[in-house]
Amino acid sequence: MSEASRLDIDFTDYIRPGDRVFISEAAGSPVALVDALIEQRHALGGVTVFLGYDIHSRFTAEHADVLRFESYGALGGTGALSKAGCLEVLPVSLAQMSNAILAGQFRCDVALLSGALRDGVYGFGLSCMLMGAAAATARHVIIECNAAMPASGGAIISRDRVSRVVESDYPILEVAGRPSDVAQQIAEHAAAYIGDGATLQLGIGAIADAIPSRLLDRRDLGLHSGMIGDSLVELAQAGVLTNARKSMRPGIGVASMAVGTRKTYDFVHQNPDLEIHPVAVTHGEAQFQKRLVSINGAMEVGLTGEVNAETAGRHYLGAVGGQPDFVRAAQIAQGGRSIIALASRRKDGGSRIVAGPLANVTTTRGDVDIIITEYGAAELRGQPLAERVRRLVNIAHPDHREALESGFRGV
Repeated sequence: MSEASRLDIDFTDYIRPGDRVFISEAAGSPVALVDALIEQRHALGGVTVFLGYDIHSRFTAEHADVLRFESYGALGGTGALSKAGCLEVLPVSLAQMSNAILAGQFRCDVALLSGALRDGVYGFGLSCMLMGAAAATARHVIIECNAAMPASGGAIISRDRVSRVVESDYPILEVAGRPSDVAQQIAEHAAAYIGDGATLQLGIGAIADAIPSRLLDRRDLGLHSGMIGDSLVELAQAGVLTNARKSMRPGIGVASMAVGTRKTYDFVHQNPDLEIHPVAVTHGEAQFQKRLVSINGAMEVGLTGEVNAETAGRHYLGAVGGQPDFVRAAQIAQGGRSIIALASRRKDGGSRIVAGPLANVTTTRGDVDIIITEYGAAELRGQPLAERVRRLVNIAHPDHREALESGFRGV
C-alpha cells in the first residue's frame, strides 16, 4: 500500500456486513480511505462498493473476492472491472440516480469522500456528483481531509452528518488530455452553435477538451456542467467564461467535479466565481438555464438519430451518465441546443453511424437535436425520418456512405 493509505481507522466500527459504500469519484476520490478499505475488506463481511468515474484504478478484479462493485458506468478504472466481469452497471441517468438515493430507493449506508475546510465548513473539494445525495442519507459519512485538496465553494457537508474525519497529505492525481486532429475538426463544427452569452455543458473526452479553444473570440460565456477541466479554465482565464449572462447563478460557474492538471485545481481553490454542486443542481436544474448548449459524446449513432453512449461491441465502456439529463434540459431551456459529437469511424475503421439496430439506446431519437462528426453537422430536431437518414449519411465517413444508404431498410 502507498504511504497515503496508513490511516488510523477501523472500518468495522462503521461498516456492517451487506452495506453499500459510496466513494467519491475522479480527482475527489479519498485515496487513503480507499486503500484502507481494500486492506481491511476481509474483516467486513461482504460489502458493495459504489464507484463513479475512477481515475485512480485502486480497485482491481482481485478485490472482488469479498467486495461487490457497482457503478453508473464503466469509466476509467471501472472499465477494467467491467471487462473482468466484476462490475454491475446501473443503466440510469445521474439525475434519476440522485433522486433515487434521496428518496431512499437506492440505499447508501456509508459515504467515503474527500473534503476540504473553507470558512469553517467542509466542502466537497473536487467532486460532489452523487456524493451530495449520499452524504445526506448515509448512516455514516467519513471525510478524508487531504492537505492538498482544493477548498471549493458551493455545496457543503453539515457537521452533524459527519461521523469521522481523517487526515492525509499526498498530491492530487493530474489528468491531461491531448485532443486529436479529428477531435479538433469536430470541435470547429460544434463551436458554430455557441454564441455570445451561451452557457456550456461539456461531457468527458477529447472532443469536449477541444471545444473551448475554438471559443476565444466569444463574449460572456457561462458554465453549468457536470465537469470542469483545463480547457475551460483557460477560457475563464482568457476573460471569455465570465458567467455574466447566466439566467441562474449569474457570475458563478457551476460544475459537479473538476478533473485536470494543477492549473484546474489551483483555479478551483477558494475561487468565489466557481461552485462545486451535487447532481441535483448541475443536472437537475439545467433546464432552467437559458441559452444552454449541451455537448456530449457517443459510441455510435443510428441512422434516424438514436444514440448509444454505453457499449462498444460486447464491452460496456461508457455510461448513461448525464447525457439524457442534459440533452433534454438543453432543448427545454430557452434558446438551448443539444449536440452529440463523435468521430465518424471507430479505431478499426468501422462506421460509427450505423444502419442496423444499436446495442443500447442511451438517448432516443426523439430527444436528439444535432449530431456532429468531423464531416459536419446534422440538425435532426423537427426532421422526418427520411431526412434524418439523408443528413446523417452526409456526415458519415465517405467510405461508408454508400453502404449506409443501401443498408438502411426502413424504420
